[in-house]
Amino acid sequence: MTRAWMLPTDRRVLACRNLQVRRDPSMECLEAARIVVGIALRNQARALPRCLESIRQQHLGDRGLVTVLLDDGSDDDWESVADDFLDVPNLFIIEGNCGSAVRARNAILDFVDSSLPKVRWVARLDADDRFSTPDSLAAAIAIGEQRNARYVLGGNRLYQDGTLLPKVNAATGDLRNPQQVLALLRAMADGTAENELPSCNLLLAKGVGWRYAESSSAEDHWLVADLLINHPDEGAIMDSPEWH
Repeated sequence: MTRAWMLPTDRRVLACRNLQVRRDPSMECLEAARIVVGIALRNQARALPRCLESIRQQHLGDRGLVTVLLDDGSDDDWESVADDFLDVPNLFIIEGNCGSAVRARNAILDFVDSSLPKVRWVARLDADDRFSTPDSLAAAIAIGEQRNARYVLGGNRLYQDGTLLPKVNAATGDLRNPQQVLALLRAMADGTAENELPSCNLLLAKGVGWRYAESSSAEDHWLVADLLINHPDEGAIMDSPEWH
């Protein structure tokens, strides 16, 4: 039976989200859920099964996990392509009219804050990403809890045309130094940086209130740069394993 969920509207933007929960987890999964993996989806049918499989493979012990999949107006056949991975008891499927990736990501964070009071951590995973190892999420949560952090930033492996490259976009302790972060941002702007900020590899404590910037591009860099420069003592860096 579908339950009534609190679906917040975002008065900061003109577009109405029109969020509708099409599928919700079992009550048992909701009661146990302490971790959410949020996926903003739009026409990524081919990549989605691999993403969902990597979530299912995570080793989390007795920590309950719920996946929140927000479909922002897809018109491909993602449900039939990913059908084998959707018949699980810990999955939300939400339809929305967010209009951009940043608004969809923020809608997921708002939904978790307003509707899932027992959740402690919210992880972002794009539909064309996958966790690097079955221990990636547990490792991020462990370091976040050990250091009483409000966010955790990890690194990621790099792919080109589906091929894994030897180069890694690493998260290192240098990112805890705001001056080092500013230097990296300058190098990124100049096109001379060897690596970008690993901004897509973010774990947030539930309820912190941070959101992605309303920008036409690089919204994940805006958020992570703000966290590292203005809130360095509130975060933790996970140097291994890679996030995805």
